[in-house]
Amino acid sequence: TALEYCYSDSPEAKYAVKLEDLITCNAIKVAPADPDTNEAYFYQPNALRTGYTLKAALSTGKTYEATENGIGEK
Repeated sequence: TALEYCYSDSPEAKYAVKLEDLITCNAIKVAPADPDTNEAYFYQPNALRTGYTLKAALSTGKTYEATENGIGEK
């Protein structure tokens, strides 16, 4: 939701360069991280910043991937 908020608020209609940028656009107060390891989630915008990949590995062993098109288990 924060990525989409910042995208729609961006004058260029671009996704954030890094998750910490979501703080700058006032979408969140702290960059998201894994609650068990405190490691940052994998996030990468595409070259034009018109799309992105966000991945999270859960303690259950499942990995989820979110893109501008939705979220799914990998």
